[in-house]
Amino acid sequence: MNSREQYRVNAENCLRMAKGAQNQRDIPLWVTLAQSWLRLAEHTDRMAEELRYLRRLADEEAISH
Repeated sequence: MNSREQYRVNAENCLRMAKGAQNQRDIPLWVTLAQSWLRLAEHTDRMAEELRYLRRLADEEAISH
């Protein structure tokens, strides 16, 4: 499992914790944590895409010279 997948699993686990929270005051904490994990996963996706793009550019540059 890569880090992006793990971040999404972490978010799912936080939502499960929110659903099962005994104390209603804990729910916003778990939901906020889930949102943070999802944002991190999305950020990681964007960075991975950018890295793939930069590698393609570098490969094209190497081929043209």
